[in-house]
Amino acid sequence: MKHVLIVILTLMVSAIAFAGANIRFDQLNLNAGTLRPNSRAKIIFKFKNTGDSALEINKVNAACGCTVPKVNKRVFSPGESGS
Repeated sequence: MKHVLIVILTLMVSAIAFAGANIRFDQLNLNAGTLRPNSRAKIIFKFKNTGDSALEINKVNAACGCTVPKVNKRVFSPGESGS
């Protein structure tokens, strides 16, 4: 009986460890081509929360100073999409 309880407890802890929010992007890279100096380009990355709990976006970083990342919403429910 003690071994069965240990196995059940281990499975429950494992399930909790794998539960949570999971973000999946439609694409991870994009080539915007050649842009003229001082021109603007709007690039949208779409994503979906494929997890089973709310996804909270706390911070968005840019790879360089020439881009300004922006997100209008911070919390996405399971199954909800955003950009």
